[in-house]
Amino acid sequence: MTALRLDDIQGFILRSYMMPTLRVFVLTVADPVRARTSLGAMVSQEAGIPQITTAAQWADKPEYCVNIAITYEGLEALQVPAASLQTFPSEFVVGAVARANHVGDSGPSAPSTWKGGLADRGVHILLLLFAQSAALREQVTGYWRSSFADNGLVERFCQDGDALPGNLAHFGYRDGSPSRQSREDCPAWCPIASHLHRPVNFCSAIPASSRTSRIRSRSQTISGATAASWR
Repeated sequence: MTALRLDDIQGFILRSYMMPTLRVFVLTVADPVRARTSLGAMVSQEAGIPQITTAAQWADKPEYCVNIAITYEGLEALQVPAASLQTFPSEFVVGAVARANHVGDSGPSAPSTWKGGLADRGVHILLLLFAQSAALREQVTGYWRSSFADNGLVERFCQDGDALPGNLAHFGYRDGSPSRQSREDCPAWCPIASHLHRPVNFCSAIPASSRTSRIRSRSQTISGATAASWR
């Protein structure tokens, strides 16, 4: 079996960062050229620009981690070539709203109840910031918010999340690496216990070069669903 290129995979796909604070930005692409350039800069290793965290092993745990996900509509807004867009599975193409009933998002979980206009058009990018402290979270947030407009991006919504006591997930089990999560780790009442280790499609978009705007795509199987992960 071919060894995985850990430096070409987003870190949160393979591990839990175990950081106490999180902020998720929902972004719209306003200028595709500038947006592509800004996303490319996040894998350029350029000093002063927060970089996307890969799955490569750490020597020391970083102060914060950054990951990104892109919806199919977001890939279109970034003007990804049609030949690449055609490689994605239909479940990803139609999106979470169209598949809501299929996956049980009805009643109190229906798209009409989703926060921040997440069921509306224009939800293109999720930018995730994991941090060792709330102060660090604010520091990186300040950098991004001062540059979104210049980078062709518009912030639509922002949601914070802090770790629960004991690193428990909302479903009641202890949070950790998804690769180690098993049914035995979940209490009997846990609503997802019977579904653990049943992979579904996710899609990842990998910059062909951090210095260009070209993007190539691929499909794999892992526990995840509706957004394409950058890198």
